[in-house]
Amino acid sequence: MQWMALIIVYRSLEKKKRQRNAYPFIEKAIQDSSDVLMNDLYQADKLAEFEDPFEAFWRSTTRRCSGRPNWPNEFTVGGLDLRVMVHNCFNCKLAALTIPELARMGCDHDI
Repeated sequence: MQWMALIIVYRSLEKKKRQRNAYPFIEKAIQDSSDVLMNDLYQADKLAEFEDPFEAFWRSTTRRCSGRPNWPNEFTVGGLDLRVMVHNCFNCKLAALTIPELARMGCDHDI
């Protein structure tokens, strides 16, 4: 449902503001709303228990994404090196079927 709403807003902006302005608007809206939404999605109260924000992020990500067919990720640990290798991105697949320009949205948000 979220992706459908994103498509509707993007296409509307594309018609009214031109394509080059649609993505930056959507990106800013998602970033601004994440101040509220991410607390629930990432269980901020549990993450706040960690002293190290990187450990909190690692634990949250591996807990949410390990073994899920939509996110066939590979998590590797080597000393201080923690890596998440995304082999298949569901957001990119949806974008390819609808609006390819939105494929980078998830990565831009995560970064």
